[in-house]
Amino acid sequence: MNKIGFKNFRRFQSFEPLEYRGITFLVGRNNAGKSTLVKALLLIDNYFKSSNIDTLSFGNNVLEDANIVTYGRAKNLHASENFIHFTQEIENYLIEITVTGEDDKAFANVHSLTITDIDNKLSFIFNIQNRFIRIVKSRNQQVGKAAQGFIADLEAQVSETKKQLEEPGLKKTSKEYIELVSRLENLHEKLAGVYQEVKDPNQDTILFSLDEDFGNVNSLTEIVDGLLIHSISQYEREFLNVQSGEAPSERFEDLRALKELDPIFVESSFSHFMTLMNDFSIAYMGANPAKQSALFAIRDKNNALAQAIHEYKQLNIADGEEEHRFVLKWMQEFEVGEDFTISMHAGEAYEMKIRSNNTEIHLADKGMGSIQAMLLIMRIACVIKRIRIAEKNSTITRIVEGKEVRQDSSNYRLIDKTTVIIEEPELNLHPALQSKLADLFLYVNQPPFNLNFIIETHSEYILRRSQVIVAINEFEVAPNENPFCVHYFPKDIQQMPYKLEYQEDGSFNRNFGDGFFDEASSSTLELLKLKRQKKA
Repeated sequence: MNKIGFKNFRRFQSFEPLEYRGITFLVGRNNAGKSTLVKALLLIDNYFKSSNIDTLSFGNNVLEDANIVTYGRAKNLHASENFIHFTQEIENYLIEITVTGEDDKAFANVHSLTITDIDNKLSFIFNIQNRFIRIVKSRNQQVGKAAQGFIADLEAQVSETKKQLEEPGLKKTSKEYIELVSRLENLHEKLAGVYQEVKDPNQDTILFSLDEDFGNVNSLTEIVDGLLIHSISQYEREFLNVQSGEAPSERFEDLRALKELDPIFVESSFSHFMTLMNDFSIAYMGANPAKQSALFAIRDKNNALAQAIHEYKQLNIADGEEEHRFVLKWMQEFEVGEDFTISMHAGEAYEMKIRSNNTEIHLADKGMGSIQAMLLIMRIACVIKRIRIAEKNSTITRIVEGKEVRQDSSNYRLIDKTTVIIEEPELNLHPALQSKLADLFLYVNQPPFNLNFIIETHSEYILRRSQVIVAINEFEVAPNENPFCVHYFPKDIQQMPYKLEYQEDGSFNRNFGDGFFDEASSSTLELLKLKRQKKA
């Protein structure tokens, strides 16, 4: 499960972590905060992709397109403190980032970064500002539950032994009585030991906590490795000293706990996290209205379709390839045409023509709906191609039982970890084709593509079609898993977004806010009312 949350960011002083999955729709009025969630995801992704652990930059081209320019524009206007806090949950890891800065700067200073391996209760706490790291290992929750069961068993034995001691006729000088007393004392000693170890069975206890300065090192992996290497080296020195009769240092028990747990386990946990963050990628497709043009200039950075065509050609997608077949399938589904050709003019611009019914015309002459559909289809095709290239060229390394293992990239699908963010994909499409977008997203979400989507939309037709798809495919009937997820953002800033759950019949468990699904019916009722008034 993936989640995103934040404090003092954009319009939200507090935004509780919100789940996103296979195909997540963000719905709501304008300025309700949908794009704020998108901006948070882009910022965190950009931070881990950069090589600078000290700053969270707003200068990336994608972030500029998402309208994040300065720290002052990122921070909530009513924030009582000068910080922004982000939380993101990816698989079994929780990320927490706290930043601060100056309003007119195009970056924020990272104050702290915490990465928690939730399953293993292992936290890596980086105080970036003061340049030190702390690794904390808590006892697993399963250990606590086992201790509770052990306590209950011991307490039952104590109760039973007391009853036996109170049996009438049992002489205090008898062997049986003496053995029972001895047994009771042993049980009390065991209980005392367990109580000391687990004072509150409902709370985690710290197994070890180790920290050190990391100076000018700027690689998170090198910082973690440095602490582990230094800690084990210190433990080995102190162990010999303790064996010689010297008193242990205050850190010795923590160092021994690390040694017993195995530092390779700790290193592997962090290594796996960094691999996840490197593999996870976000493809952002802003709400860029396409332009009608016979020629698409390469240098026209403001023409999204020109850039999509240029990328398609630069990726060398050949006729018959998977991505080419994908474009053909969906341009036909969206009634654009049967085939297409792209030709270069003077090395400066592309010309795109559409074939349909044995004729060939410029894409610009097909109308804005067809242009917008081709923009979306080609962008997705390019994402698929880029990841397929990355899979082919990548060498996957994993730590298995303390050893580096090189893994065949064909068994590790990077594409499974790619999220495509799309703003208003319904632009210029008529209702029937808006509905078909839900089918497109489902198609690309499933094998062999497995892309995830976060979609900002105002289209009732996309959501209605998703309801039909859920009902037809019985996505809400176990063991099926529903890839669709809907969050509604109310206009009132005091109200938090809420999730609409799909039911087995495709209906939602609650209503949208005013002005969405009810708008068409409201207009119909108003027309009927006016009609009755005229008759009267």
